[in-house]
Parts: sequence; C-alpha cells; structure tokens
Amino acid sequence: MARLARAGWVGLATVVAVVAAVLSAPSVALADSAPADAATPVTVSADSLPTTQINGVVWAQLIVGDTVYVGGEFTRSRPAGSARGVNEVVRNNLLAYNLTTGKLITSFNPNVNGAVRALVASADGTRVYAGGGFTKVGSETRFRLAAFDTGTGALVSSWKPVVNAQVKALGIFGNTVYAGGTFTVASGQSRTMTASFATSNGALGTWTGQPDGGAVNAQYAWAWGDGTTERAATATATHTYPGAGMYEVVLTVTDTAGATASDTQTIVATDPPAPPITAFAGDAFGRTITRGLGSADIAGPWTTTGSTANYSVGDGVGKLQAAAGQTVNAYLPGATSVDTDLTVSMGTQQAVTGGGTYLSAIGRRVEGNDYRARAKLLASGAVQVQLMRGATSLKYLTVPGLSYAAGDQLKLRLQVTGTSPTTLKAMVWKLGDAVPEAWQVSATDSTAALQQAGSIGLAFYVSASATLSPMTATFDDLIAEPSH
Repeated sequence: MARLARAGWVGLATVVAVVAAVLSAPSVALADSAPADAATPVTVSADSLPTTQINGVVWAQLIVGDTVYVGGEFTRSRPAGSARGVNEVVRNNLLAYNLTTGKLITSFNPNVNGAVRALVASADGTRVYAGGGFTKVGSETRFRLAAFDTGTGALVSSWKPVVNAQVKALGIFGNTVYAGGTFTVASGQSRTMTASFATSNGALGTWTGQPDGGAVNAQYAWAWGDGTTERAATATATHTYPGAGMYEVVLTVTDTAGATASDTQTIVATDPPAPPITAFAGDAFGRTITRGLGSADIAGPWTTTGSTANYSVGDGVGKLQAAAGQTVNAYLPGATSVDTDLTVSMGTQQAVTGGGTYLSAIGRRVEGNDYRARAKLLASGAVQVQLMRGATSLKYLTVPGLSYAAGDQLKLRLQVTGTSPTTLKAMVWKLGDAVPEAWQVSATDSTAALQQAGSIGLAFYVSASATLSPMTATFDDLIAEPSH
C-alpha cells in the first residue's frame, strides 16, 4: 500500500525550517516491533493493532514515544471491540492511547470544549501543543491554543497565547511554535492567518508570515530519500512513498539572490490507526477550488445548483455566494442515511441586512424534497433556529442570548431519525461557546415521500430586501454520522 507524506516549510530566504511530515493512508493501525538485536533501530510492523474507538471524527494524531495523542471532534471513547454505547467513558475532543496496546491512557483527560484540529510536539518530547476552536481546557481558559506536559498530562499553566479565531495547523522548529488558521489577531497584535509563539512561555513572536505564497520568492528542491527529487515554487509538497519505513528528506531553498540553505529531517512513513467508521460524510474544506466545491473528505463529490461560479473552496472553508432573492444549494449524493446526525460550522462574510439570510443544513433529501435545519440571521443580530420540510416550517425559535455579527462562526446541529414519523431536532450556538445542554427545537413529520433514506447538503438564501448583495456564506467542519 502506498504511503503519503506531506512536507512543509516555514521561514525566510536564508532560513531552512522543519520538514513536517503528515502521513495518511487508510488501513489498520500499526505498532513498532521490538528488534531482535538491541543495536537495530525499531522498525515498522505490519501487525494489526486494535485501538480505542470514539464517537466522532479525528482531525489530528501525534506519536510521542509510546503514546498516541488524538485530537478531533468527539465526546466518548470506548475499547476496541465494544459496541457504541458500551464501556464508554467521557473524552471531549482530545485523548491519548498506548501505541503498543491501543488502550486508552486513563490519566490523560484534558476535557477540551471545542474541536482540536492540530497537534505538534516539542523536539525533546516533553510537551504537546494543541490548536483548534476551543476556549476552555477543563476549567481553565485557553483561546484555541494549549500545551500539555507529556510526563504528567497536565495543562501547562505558563503557556497560554490567545488568537481570535480557529487554529487549523501547527508547526514547530527550534524554540518556536508556528500556527495557521482563520484568525486575524494573536495576543493582541495583528496577525493574519499565521503567527508564531515561544515554546517556553507562549510569547508572541515577531514572525508574521504571508500565507499566500510567502514573503520570499523562493524555489524549493526536495530530495525525498527514496531516490526521487522534486522542485516546486511553493513551500509545501506531497510525496507518495513505495512502502513504510524511515526516509531522510533534504530540503534546499534558493532565493531570488541565489542564496541557498538546506536542512535534513528523517521522517517515518507508516499507516496511522484506522479512522473512526461512524462518520459517513465529512469535509474540512482543506483544498483550493475556484469553481464548485470538489469532493468531500468523506462521501465523494459535491453537486451544486446554478452557476459553479457561486461556489468555491479556499482559506479552509467552503464558500456559497448568493444575490438578493437567490438560493444556492450544494448536495452530497454519496452520503445517504435514514438516521443522520449532522454538524457544520458556518457564517457570513458580510453584514446581514434587509429581511435576513438563511444558512441551512439538509439532513435528508429525497428527489427534490428534504428535511433541514436552518439558522435565520437577522439584521438586528438575533438568530432563529428553524426545522423545515422543504419550504414548510415545522418549528422555530429565536435563540435566547445568541447574537450574530459578520465574521462570527456558528455551529448548527441537526438530527433526522426514524420513519413514519420522522423526528427532527436542532440546535445552534456560537463557535467556542458551550454546547447547549438540550435540543432547542424538535418536531415530527410523516410526509410519505420522505420516509426513506436520503442524502445531505447545504443551502444559502439571501432575502430579496437585502441591501448588501451578493453575500458569501462560509461552511466548515461538516460531519454526518448515524444518530445516537
């Protein structure tokens, strides 16, 4: 089976930074095998390894010694082989398990209140750094960045930088942690999508980085360690290795003045633990597409209505654009179920005017009709959560205490379960706030044409009275799994 490794570069013309390898390939988890000769380095084994299971989606995994740290969006963990709901323990968005045995490490339970999207370790392996959409770790406030002591599992009290929006990527080199995401402010200073922090105390660095092409017009030459080389004009590259193993990767950077510098890193290509099988659709929108939405991470290609110019993917989000009085729709026909629990992050890039805007998550679509939940955003800042059968309202509520402004991110969760009748439930909250303890609206419906499995999708409508037009809605971190 081929293994993918992604290498990344952080730095200026005369600085060669870390080659970061992100390995991905579907398969069973693998563990290190003990060499027969103590002088022989530990190698990769093909023995299958049962690992702890979760009830959501994994966005990042990191191996430090004999420990695997797992970040994502989940609330429960259970031993391998246990059915859903059996032998479960609470683990919110971050856990760790033993690489050799696959068993959950019970002493590590940080209780993170939002998604964990990225993980990196210090060079000496004494700290793990996490980034994502969270605002609390246990009872401690941490605005989307946190560090943990690998020896004790404790939150590092002295490391607490602040960014104002989600972190989606982390890198580390020397005594600096690099962060990338949708933020615009870091520790009170302007930082657009990239920032750096001291590994010791989280102090903001002077590096500002430029995510679109970088600050240096450089050429990057990769020697992948398997006899192949590659030249690129960008600071990241992906390489497919012929098999698992250790590879010495050399990156040489040449700037426009002809100055060069090189760095060598050893990476290990191996199959990660098997991803959770509960999600039947998922999309982190990590690609770049100028027309259309391309293919989701799980469930295949998106289909859209109207002009493909109204749809794009970039900056880590899917974008739907609509003029006043217009509806745009995106569907995942490859994701069908009769019991669906769908969660998605969403927002608008412009202020809401006129009669408001509507952002919808579709939980069951059958031949043009559907069940959906939608968030109606009003010009006053108020937010309504609505349950719909097509254009027919089944239940709605103006959410107490919830307000919205352009640039905010909301989470919308919709559950569509059963047939004759079908039960619909929904809730909406601001990203980073506590998840509501109960469903905000619920309803039942027995429309005959919809009492069967259907696909999922997204929709965006701008009222005809809107004074800002067109408007762009953003969607991110879509997850659909069987209801539970």
